[in-house]
Formats: sequence, C-alpha cells, structure tokens
Amino acid sequence: MKTKRGKLKYFVAFIFVIAILHSVFQLTFFTPGFLGFYERGISGFSVGKTDLGDEIESEPISPLSRILLIAEWTLLIMGVVFLTLKKRSEIKKEILGIDLKKYSARGKKTELDTLYNLLREKKSLHITTIAKAFNVDKALALKWAKTLEEGKLARIDYPRFSEPEISLRK
Repeated sequence: MKTKRGKLKYFVAFIFVIAILHSVFQLTFFTPGFLGFYERGISGFSVGKTDLGDEIESEPISPLSRILLIAEWTLLIMGVVFLTLKKRSEIKKEILGIDLKKYSARGKKTELDTLYNLLREKKSLHITTIAKAFNVDKALALKWAKTLEEGKLARIDYPRFSEPEISLRK
C-alpha cells in the first residue's frame, strides 16, 4: 500500500513541476506585452518600456496552450485532493482496527505501556491515530512518541507532506 501511495506522490510532484515549468515558459515567452528573457535577457527592462497607465495590447494565448495549462493544473489539484482523502480514509481504518482493552489487559498499567504494546503489534502508527485512539490531543501523543524514542523503543518519522509517524525500532 505504501508503494502505491509513494508512486502517486511522485506522479503528483512530477505533474506539479511540469505545470510550473509550462506556466513559467508561457509567461516568459508568449505573454503579450511582457518582454521575457527571449527578447531582453534578464534586465531592468524585462517588462517593457511602457508608461504607467498605458494599456498593453494583448494577443490571445493559443487554445492548445490554454487547454494544456488548465489540464495540468486540474490534474495537479485532483491528485492533491485524492491523496488527502486517501490519507484520511487510511487513518480512519487504522483507528477502527484498534481495541485498546486488548492491549491494556496484559497487566500493564500506564497508557504509554498500552501504546507500546499496540505499537509492537501494528509496527507503525500515525500520531493522529494515537491521539484519537487514546482520546488525547496530538501534542500529548507526540510527547508519548518522543518518550518511546528516547528510550530507544521506537522511531519517529517526519515525512515532508504528512504528519509524524511512529514505528517500532528493529
């Protein structure tokens, strides 16, 4: 499951880079009234020699470029929305699969012990999942995770575009 999500993240990142490059290219070379790098190079006159208030005559962007720009940005937005919704559904499934009574019935008395028993079975959990399962706020769940990390029992991963995740140290 993680490899599919990882591939999708790379695809969305790729589409994002293409959309940015295409937008910059479109603005730099084809926007009317904007003398881009092609005409002037990089200088103080790259916007042209027009007085303030003068209207710049505009030529329409080609229909193909307009369609490509709209398609790229639509695909990018749809990918981000899809990833966000998928992440939320994974967290909900993760929470539904947790029965705290099962993990606290092993003779352990603290919630941190219960969390460690839960982590031993699940191998990794998101901080939001821990917070919702134990009915505490995320700051306290992260503090518990840091305590386990300091005891060299677990490891906290901080992904770039997601929330922290705690995993059992091997």
